[in-house]
Amino acid sequence: MTIKPIDIYVLLGKDGVTLNEKGFIIFDSLFSLSLTFLIVFSLIPLMSIIHAERQVLTDRIIISSFLHDELQQTLQDDPASSQLEYIERLQNKEISLSFIKEDSYIKGCAKWTNKRSREDGICFYGIFEK
Repeated sequence: MTIKPIDIYVLLGKDGVTLNEKGFIIFDSLFSLSLTFLIVFSLIPLMSIIHAERQVLTDRIIISSFLHDELQQTLQDDPASSQLEYIERLQNKEISLSFIKEDSYIKGCAKWTNKRSREDGICFYGIFEK
């Protein structure tokens, strides 16, 4: 006499869904895995963009401060020419500085190429004190 095995199916709140031998529902595992991949592969490029933009803003703040200092020095020196241009190197970046004398004020501008390979610039104005 041979004994036949009996198949037993367990239903855990989901009608008609059988469990694999480890007790996990395959569909739920695939869904959670795809959701995890979606989150991870969305966050990595986002973090890269945020890091690059943070560097662009940091450079802008440093160059703005440098331009302010140069403008103050130019105002104190009272240049004889109406236009002054030169290139400075700051944190491995070439910054083109220009100062143009107009009426009672002087316009100081800085131009450089940022980390995203785009031309960036900023201008400040200073008033001559007499």
